[in-house]
Amino acid sequence: MISEHYKQWRDFVRAGDYDQANIFLSSIAAEYHRDLDYSYCLVHVNRKLNELDRAEEICKEALKAFPDAHQLNYECGLIYQAKQEYIKAIKYLKAAVDTKEQLSLNDALDYLNSLALTWRMYGDMNGAMVFYNQALEKLAQEIYTDIVTHAFRITDMRGGG
Repeated sequence: MISEHYKQWRDFVRAGDYDQANIFLSSIAAEYHRDLDYSYCLVHVNRKLNELDRAEEICKEALKAFPDAHQLNYECGLIYQAKQEYIKAIKYLKAAVDTKEQLSLNDALDYLNSLALTWRMYGDMNGAMVFYNQALEKLAQEIYTDIVTHAFRITDMRGGG
C-alpha cells in the first residue's frame, strides 16, 4: 500500500471515523488485492466497526498469504478475544509475540499485554502473570538500555570515555 493511501486511512482511523476509513479502503480495493498492509487496514477497520465475522474472514484469508504477519495474527487474536473465544485468541496472540520480525517496543508491549489480558479473561491468572511479567521485563530492559546509552553519551561529551 503506498504511503499516501496509508496516511489517508490512518487519518480516518485517528479521527475515529471507521465508516469513512472503510469506504476509503473499498475505493482502493482493486489496487491492493493481495497486499499485507491493505489487509491489515481492512481487518482493523472491520474489527473497530464490530463487524467481527467479516474481520475474521478477511484476516484468515490474509493469513493464508502472510502466515507470519504479526499484525494480522494480533488482529485475529483481538477478534477472537472480542468473540470470547479465548483459546483461539491466545493462539493468534502468541503467534504475534513469537514473530521472527523485530517488533517495536510498543507492538511488543501491546501483544504481551493483550495476551495476558486474554489469559485473565479466560480465568487463568497464572497464565496472565507470565505475560504481564514478560511485558514488564521488556519495558525494564528498554529503560535500562536507554539509561546506559544516555550515560555513555554524557561521558563521551565530557571527553571521558
